[in-house]
Amino acid sequence: MSSWDAPAITSMIVEYGGDDVVQAKLPKKRDEELAATGKSVGSELTREVLERVVSKVESGDQKALDRLLSFFAEFPVVEEAMLATLGDIPATVEHTLLSNALPHRLLTHDLWAKRLGLMRAQLARPDQSPLETALISRIVTCYLAVNLAELEAAAHKDGGRAVYYDKRLNAAHHRYVSATIALARVRQLLQQPMVQQLNLAEPGAQQLNVAAPQTAPKRPRLAERTERVNS
Repeated sequence: MSSWDAPAITSMIVEYGGDDVVQAKLPKKRDEELAATGKSVGSELTREVLERVVSKVESGDQKALDRLLSFFAEFPVVEEAMLATLGDIPATVEHTLLSNALPHRLLTHDLWAKRLGLMRAQLARPDQSPLETALISRIVTCYLAVNLAELEAAAHKDGGRAVYYDKRLNAAHHRYVSATIALARVRQLLQQPMVQQLNLAEPGAQQLNVAAPQTAPKRPRLAERTERVNS
């Protein structure tokens, strides 16, 4: 599995949080309180410090992780920036897919990542539900996966493993179609009118919510239909 290095991680969170991340400072009173207890993480957080700590964390250093968590406690903007970047699970999956399938093609990675972002924006709509957001991310990830599978299948179409790559392509295509259908169904359900509820409760009794039945529209009788045709 591919992962970002410390400078790349720092660049992402700085890009998200700006100067609030690399020039974060504690209020003087709070810093003095921490110093008195010996728990101060430093009154100022610089890019170099953050990059060094992140590098150690990515190498499996537990003490560095503890220090990074202390940064989160004292500088919430750092945690917010990391959640918005490294905490973006679909983006991490997409980065790994690109890195594994197309190593060293940095321009392709950048352009494809922008294309996926544009696709997310095109599928989104104002005030969409969290479920729609999750399904859109799933669609975009599957879209990338099926196109990478197309490249692999094309590269091995004449080899002895052609059948294997063709099966991978079909499976990726199936996941992509399933994700698009799921989003369409969810949006269709969300557009349906809400069922009216009747709140029934007697004094001192527990409230009972009863859904009012929706009556189907009346169909014209046979005689009425005949009259319309004749007229």
